Amino acid sequence: MSEWSDFERDLAVALSVLKDEVLVVSSRTGHRFVQFNASPEEGVFSETVSNGFLEPSEKLTDDQVAALEALGWKAPTHAPDSPVPVPKGSPNFFREFPKPASTEEIARIAVRTLALVHRVPDPGALTYKAFDPAGRALVLPALHIPREPDPPRRKVRRSPAPIARLRARVLGAAREAMGDLTLAFDKDGDLGVRIGERPGFIRIREELTVVRVYTRIARPESPDENLLALLHQMNARMTLARLIFADGSIFLAIDLPGAPFVPAHLTQAMLGLAAIADDVTSDLAGTPDRRAEPLAN
Repeated sequence: MSEWSDFERDLAVALSVLKDEVLVVSSRTGHRFVQFNASPEEGVFSETVSNGFLEPSEKLTDDQVAALEALGWKAPTHAPDSPVPVPKGSPNFFREFPKPASTEEIARIAVRTLALVHRVPDPGALTYKAFDPAGRALVLPALHIPREPDPPRRKVRRSPAPIARLRARVLGAAREAMGDLTLAFDKDGDLGVRIGERPGFIRIREELTVVRVYTRIARPESPDENLLALLHQMNARMTLARLIFADGSIFLAIDLPGAPFVPAHLTQAMLGLAAIADDVTSDLAGTPDRRAEPLAN
């Protein structure tokens, strides 16, 4: 039993460093575990497996259930699939250790539960996993038992097919709007169009599945914080369009959802930009120090 005594001490140390985090100590074989949900405000809410989660051949005997109750575990309050779980209850056997909880006492109950009730042969048959509220794994070397390996992460790759279809639909809509079947995306991914009398562009932002329609309206002579503040104020007054300062120029842009993409919205965005571009340019050029000179059409 000396191995269990050492593990009891190690478990108490590990529990003492938990904050708003979860620790699960489980057997390598079978479905036996003790779980600890720590809360700095409330203490520790602990659980151990009930028959609701065990196969018929693994179910706890009446003697084991009686032993759990003798250790202070409360009976499950509802079935695992209950549509209305009981507040503060659990589908497992559970115990509450209110703050200030003694980690030595919690560890003592846990070890007796694992060794005497669940009949885990020794601490070498245990593993653990621990994580914070965001699901990030924690390492607790004080336990001196292996940590369960993290599940392999699935690589999420954006299928090129939806983006290719979106490019084709955007190109078709732009060609129809411009009456020009020769339009094509350039090597930078831009589709050159006319926004009223101004040169404009359409670009697909693949990472966001967004279609951006934009035109450059000014080159600031001396961009400074006052100009950026002015752009912020003007953006606050606009609804669909917005001003973007990039690469030494000011652009007027409208972003459209690419999923679903509605061709008529592309035409409306081009017309909308053309309708407000002159007013926006006038507002920028009319500032006292003429920071933003309009582009020649």
